[in-house]
Amino acid sequence: MRITDILSKEQILLNKTFTSKEEAIRTLVSEAQKSGFVLDSTVVLSAIMEREKIMSTGIGNGFALPHCKTSGIEKTIGVVAVLQSPLEFDSLDNNPVTVIFLLLSTENSVGNHLKLLSRISKIMNSSLFRTKLIASKNQQDAFTLFLEEENETMPI
Repeated sequence: MRITDILSKEQILLNKTFTSKEEAIRTLVSEAQKSGFVLDSTVVLSAIMEREKIMSTGIGNGFALPHCKTSGIEKTIGVVAVLQSPLEFDSLDNNPVTVIFLLLSTENSVGNHLKLLSRISKIMNSSLFRTKLIASKNQQDAFTLFLEEENETMPI
């Protein structure tokens, strides 16, 4: 499974501003709900927040990857937010984030969930990719960036 299989241009939010980590997560879950594949947003939000209690998903380098496996969805979904200004996210490197990628997987998709976490982390670990993503002028440009990066670094 590829990132671009679970992400559409409509699920990429640019120039967003949040006042807290919780607000950011709530907004991304709300955006995921617009996909039509969220069965219960309360269950999804609860699963994400429980995951955050275990350990922050603020990975570092200005990037956060909140994720969970949940019964609250019927299909794996991704939502990306590029922030207008950095947000405190309790990151492992103690730095704020400027890009958040929410990954929601079905409970029985352990293998795909792990593969997607790995692919997302690999792409987002590139400072050049993050810089280009932050500079994206619109959703289509941002989606095309994911598509090109995946085709280049992770062919099918």
